[in-house]
Amino acid sequence: MYVNRLFVHHSMLNTCPSDPVLVRSAGNRKWVVRMEVLDHELYITTGWSRIKEEMSITDDF
Repeated sequence: MYVNRLFVHHSMLNTCPSDPVLVRSAGNRKWVVRMEVLDHELYITTGWSRIKEEMSITDDF
């Protein structure tokens, strides 16, 4: 699987959840992650490496 950076689109006008967020994949895998707003976009900051490893995702920098 290929993902452009670690971007996650968020449409809540630059709000960021303060609590951990549950992310689910199409295959019903689940991960708890933390998110941060960087450059007016929401990014997964904690937990991303585990998702990349389990889903065999590569980043494009």
